[in-house]
Amino acid sequence: MLDLDRFISSYGGSGLFANLDRNVIADILSVSQECTAVENEYLLYEGDHIEYLFFILQGELITFRTNTQGDEVSVRLLETGDVCGDSVFFMDKVGSPIGIKALVGAKFLRIPRKTVLKLVTENIQFSNNIVSVLANFYQIALMQIHNLAVKKTKDRLGHFLLFQHLKKRHSSKDTELYLNFKKNVIANFLGMTPETLSRQLHALEKDDYIMIDKEEIYLSSPHSLCHFCDEDTAVYCKDLEGCPNKRTRTP
Repeated sequence: MLDLDRFISSYGGSGLFANLDRNVIADILSVSQECTAVENEYLLYEGDHIEYLFFILQGELITFRTNTQGDEVSVRLLETGDVCGDSVFFMDKVGSPIGIKALVGAKFLRIPRKTVLKLVTENIQFSNNIVSVLANFYQIALMQIHNLAVKKTKDRLGHFLLFQHLKKRHSSKDTELYLNFKKNVIANFLGMTPETLSRQLHALEKDDYIMIDKEEIYLSSPHSLCHFCDEDTAVYCKDLEGCPNKRTRTP
């Protein structure tokens, strides 16, 4: 069983466990199973009935759907502290429309369905957390649909890089891009080939939005990707004073 204090220290601020009483978290851990997966291992197949909520302790998972050509199309890119399976968890009368796969070696918590459903009905804070997790999923899903339908490849990539930067940067002066996912995974998620992704990365570098140093990517300046900001990304940015693109912000 996971050590309670260490778990709260590492994951107590995550969306699923935020503001839960210590004893509630202890109860969840007592009935949950810590699991591991190797690279490309499937945790759930399309059509399966989902019996667990997955909480990622370490590594990256992906949710996907299979197209008519048999190719896996990325739906969500998930990493440490994210919840997986929430979007289909309450579809109890149909099989899951998505599959779940580990992109790298991963550790995750399997929380039983009956535990989650019991807490949703009995614990208001846990219920609020589930609603927030689902709302965040649908917000990002709508943003992804909009980007695929409207934005050109360069703008799509710039927007994705900005969004990742805003979620992970350590300060408003940070210029390092923290990308945990492989380029072919990002390309699939953005609806382009790996070759197109490479060309667009170099195009962004040429236009002085980013700098590429081998496998590392940096912003040319703390605000160099703000050109790609819109209402969706602006809500993740706390740099009000330094914002060069205030038109995207709601008064």
